[in-house]
Amino acid sequence: MTAAAVGFTGGRVLAKQVFPSDFRSLSAIRDFVEKWGKEVGLGEEQRYRMKLAVSEACANAMEHPEEKSDLTLWAWDRGDRFTVDLWHAGEFRVKSGQNRGHRGMGLPLMLASVDETAFACLPEGGTRVSLSMFLKVGSPPGLQES
Repeated sequence: MTAAAVGFTGGRVLAKQVFPSDFRSLSAIRDFVEKWGKEVGLGEEQRYRMKLAVSEACANAMEHPEEKSDLTLWAWDRGDRFTVDLWHAGEFRVKSGQNRGHRGMGLPLMLASVDETAFACLPEGGTRVSLSMFLKVGSPPGLQES
């Protein structure tokens, strides 16, 4: 089972891409999210929010872990939601109060930007961050206003 698939059932992988763990990669990462978010029908605001959350998750994966590795992103069409999974070899760590300074808003920013956020420390090592945006669908039959 792949690092992205642990804990998930269903859905279709749209794309997988590996990016260098370098802040210069963030532009290409945002392009990746834009392309696949548009493909599944996310609106402009939803795509912006997803790019913001994924950029923040990737920046944290570049900056915080002691273990350095490339970042692997998967774009998923999960039927009712669009998910971007980020995997990196590092262990998820939260800065202590003394080291936070004026920063430390990454996690709240991710939580506020997307509809669903999950973090997993994987048994084979590394961390997966999953960020999902629910897809807008029409009203179920029988619930239309008359």
